[in-house]
Amino acid sequence: MYGCPGETVAETVESLERVRQLFAAGLIQSAFWHKFTATAHSPIGLAPDTHGIRITGPRFGGFAENELAHEDRIGRAPAWLGEGLRRALFHYMEGQGLTDDVRRWFGRPVARPKVPPDWVELALAEGSQEDDPTAERRFVWIGGKPVIERHRRTCSRLILPNRVEDAEVRLSPGKAEWLATLIQAATPARAKRGEVYPLLRDVRARFPFGGPRAFDAMLHSIAWQKARTVGLLLV
Repeated sequence: MYGCPGETVAETVESLERVRQLFAAGLIQSAFWHKFTATAHSPIGLAPDTHGIRITGPRFGGFAENELAHEDRIGRAPAWLGEGLRRALFHYMEGQGLTDDVRRWFGRPVARPKVPPDWVELALAEGSQEDDPTAERRFVWIGGKPVIERHRRTCSRLILPNRVEDAEVRLSPGKAEWLATLIQAATPARAKRGEVYPLLRDVRARFPFGGPRAFDAMLHSIAWQKARTVGLLLV
């Protein structure tokens, strides 16, 4: 989203630079820019002054007619800015222009973004330490539904679907079932029915194949690293 209250053109261009780096690193394959709009019953629409904007109309027209026009004393989101953002995304989704200066997409001069050119690399390097079992983090699965195939009596193949390509991990039947169950519990659903995403600390404490120390050893296994790479996030 761009054009949020108080957001400057320079800040929007910096957001595009982050998006460019995400595409260039292969972390996302598609995206969409949506311009901020105040709505009648949103916190911003109900208290525009606290967010630095002034509502200019129209009156609330009922369901599906609740968008409000506003004036922003600080932020700017001119039409040419949105056109440049959409132009950039069109090329990024085709794998084009991923190494180009993001300023090329705008028809007017804009400030050079201050985002470090290695922002994604630094973020990934920092994230590589996030399997710390003492951290207050929860599992979230962003891949497809896993499939277990019995390969041998003592080994199962767990297929982990991903947007880019499927991954295959080989585990004992029990561990394959355990990992599939963890992924299912970590999969977003429209209604979690009061459940929360699995907490890393709890998963470690309840690991059924040798307890916490065995779980710590599993963190270094090829199967675990594959699962983490294709969509088992810690947030």
